[in-house]
Amino acid sequence: VTNVFEVQPCSEPLDIFGFPKFECEFRIDADTEAMLAIKLCDVFPNGTQRLISNGVLNLNHFVSNEDPKNLETETFYKCTIQLDAIGYQVQADHKLCISLSPTYWPLSWPSRSNTSITIRYGISSKPDTK
Repeated sequence: VTNVFEVQPCSEPLDIFGFPKFECEFRIDADTEAMLAIKLCDVFPNGTQRLISNGVLNLNHFVSNEDPKNLETETFYKCTIQLDAIGYQVQADHKLCISLSPTYWPLSWPSRSNTSITIRYGISSKPDTK
């Protein structure tokens, strides 16, 4: 299941440059592997969408790729997912949209099981230009 969140249309052009980050708290419903995929899209006034950046995180690696951890059920974890670098201008009357999904085939191989992920909150922060 993919969840989609849109903001109000931009009143003027919005420049986005750098590495957007998505921060959230999550929990899973089973002691298994899980993944979270984020897509940042430009939504045109006619409803057409354009992908402008994305990012994927194996949630068992949210602390470290060298030392993955098994996650406990019903425990909330905080993570940051860095999206790909972008240089983009969202035009006036367009919306930004963030979609969250536990899979992103064929970009990333899916988890072995259907794990439910609960997001407590999500914050799309300003791109880091460092």
